[in-house]
Amino acid sequence: MPRRIWFSSFVSILVVLALAIGCAGPQPPAAPPVAEEAGDSTAATEEAEEVIELSADIPPLAPEAEGIEYTDVPELAYEGEITFYAQAYTPIEPTANTPNPPRYLNRIVAEYERLHPNINITLIPPLAPGSDYITWVRTQAAGAQLPDIVWLQASQVNNQLPRGMFEPLTEYLNQGNPYVPAGQPGNERWMDSFAGFVMEFVQADDGNWYQVNADYVGTAIFYNKEIFAEAGLDPENPPQTWSEFIAAHEAIKGTGKEAFAFPLGPSAFIWSWWHRVGATQFYGDRFDELNVDGNLFRLSPYAQARNYAVGIWDPMDPRYQETFRILKDWSQYWVPGALSMDITDTFRMFVNGDVAMYWNGSWAVPQTLNNEEVQFEWATFSLPTFDEEATEFYTGVSAPMIGGPSAAFQYSISTNQANSTMSPEKLEAAVDFLKFLTAPQNAGPMVNDLGSFIPTIAGTEPLPSMAELIQAMSNTETMGLCRSLWATRPTWSNI
Repeated sequence: MPRRIWFSSFVSILVVLALAIGCAGPQPPAAPPVAEEAGDSTAATEEAEEVIELSADIPPLAPEAEGIEYTDVPELAYEGEITFYAQAYTPIEPTANTPNPPRYLNRIVAEYERLHPNINITLIPPLAPGSDYITWVRTQAAGAQLPDIVWLQASQVNNQLPRGMFEPLTEYLNQGNPYVPAGQPGNERWMDSFAGFVMEFVQADDGNWYQVNADYVGTAIFYNKEIFAEAGLDPENPPQTWSEFIAAHEAIKGTGKEAFAFPLGPSAFIWSWWHRVGATQFYGDRFDELNVDGNLFRLSPYAQARNYAVGIWDPMDPRYQETFRILKDWSQYWVPGALSMDITDTFRMFVNGDVAMYWNGSWAVPQTLNNEEVQFEWATFSLPTFDEEATEFYTGVSAPMIGGPSAAFQYSISTNQANSTMSPEKLEAAVDFLKFLTAPQNAGPMVNDLGSFIPTIAGTEPLPSMAELIQAMSNTETMGLCRSLWATRPTWSNI
């Protein structure tokens, strides 16, 4: 095969993989890694043997929920149990990998059961470490034993799993939500509680919504302030342009320290983030041209396919290939062995103080804050934007904060086909519980109790520790051309 044809085919395959992986959003580790030597086999053994137990602890009512009186609580015909798998928000007892687990969902459940004493919300414990969750979902559904409410990403519900496994929620989203205080978005129409870009992102191709979605995962560069200072860099003013970013690497390299840890091992996924960063900046100025069916925040699957078919997007386009040229140039500053690393390795290097910078998701904020091995000041900054000095294809489009509504507050209700206990009355009760769960006085404290993600329900406020990630979101203009390839973000005021 001629070399040029082979390279074109290879890049095309890489593009397809990026579409498949990128649309799922950043992937948080299954469990918080512990700080020890990268590649230590005992860590995997200890994690596999770790016993995870549900916690019965009920924390105090959050200030946001104090003083709220529910005067229009619906009378539900259903009486009995509703099973719920809440993913990362499941209250569990502390473990070595999760020393400060979330608990606030227990308070929400207690408050709901107080309003509906004939309903019992049963939380499903997390699967054992190493389990394949999608396989478990498929197996449970095949036996009509899926829990009533389950966590899944929108792409899994809409595309990967069979239609008919989950209930369409469109009708309910157009109803009022009596648990949202009067006068706030969502009270008269539940749909108004949710951010516009989120609803566009999770809408299925049949026009329906099959999940409620209330949190956002972001990514950023984590950096060691002390190493920055040793290199003569201002730790309070991290790089904003790509040229400044590379200059910082040079300065750190000059001290003999490792500048950046970038994982490219078999289980690594950050390469897909980079793919989207580059294409955003090189094609972001053409969003209106590419957005042929008028979406507000991102290209539809139809627009993606159409733009590829007509040749607007071409793997041989010099702008597209520039993404990889910059990546190769950057790689000279990475810790050796990138091709064998995953994100847990780079996390351990960072918390042990062995590297100045690495790239991770918002889930790593509480992991780092709670890690006793961290003996230095650290912070985060947005991935710097390509500038005119860095590339001839400079467009002025800001670097996006790779992320999206693909975190842990994504819940769907199973149908009777997948869950033999589901009935019309039980469906109404499950929807009612989701309305209570997504009311701002509940959703906000629940997301912030975990501390890994950003709440997106109208009327909620994020944690101060997410400030840098939020700033990264506010620096960009639109949700994105193709979320898997060029994913710019909305202004925070639009969320």
